[in-house]
Amino acid sequence: NGQLLFDFGIPAARHYIAGLVRNIILNYDVDGIHFDDYFYPYPPSSGAPFNDDATFAADPRGFTNRGDWRRDNINRFIQRSHDRVRAVKPWVKFGVSPFGIWRNRSSDPSGSATSGLQSYSDIYADSRKWIQQAWVDYLTPQLYWSIGFSIRAQSIGVSVSDTIPEIRIAIEITRPNSVNMRPTTPPMNRIGMKTATSEIVIDTMVKPTSREPT
Repeated sequence: NGQLLFDFGIPAARHYIAGLVRNIILNYDVDGIHFDDYFYPYPPSSGAPFNDDATFAADPRGFTNRGDWRRDNINRFIQRSHDRVRAVKPWVKFGVSPFGIWRNRSSDPSGSATSGLQSYSDIYADSRKWIQQAWVDYLTPQLYWSIGFSIRAQSIGVSVSDTIPEIRIAIEITRPNSVNMRPTTPPMNRIGMKTATSEIVIDTMVKPTSREPT
């Protein structure tokens, strides 16, 4: 369809993007590096699927299942990007916005009570593993579904916590004078994440900055 895509099975492609991450951190005073959910292409509704036959044949690394191989490619990419961030400026945060469903419970007992596209098997993004391995500082799952949308099957809070069992994510949107909410000035989004070994709370708000470009 005319799109130009990176083949994550090629080490040079993974290294190139991780190198861009390093250059950004070296040359700009950023607070974080954030990836959207585009890894392998979403399954096409029509047309040919992503063709990486030659890449898989050239460097299978012992994998016989292409899905496992693709997930390993993305895992290597996420880990390398994380390592680049930590090596240059350890205080800079690194995170991803994965698709809102890791796996459905029908595919994996650890999955969520949903019945939609699964990032694990459809775009080969194993976001649960990234948390388990501490390759990301945070995740912001893409939960764009409206209330009552059938794919969700659960409330947003349950969907998030069920999708990745290792973490508890509490999303609190506070506004002055909101019912049952602590007044905050300015309005703030608070995202809390807990793993077995640590707890991270990230406050995000619109605020002026006095930092000059470097």
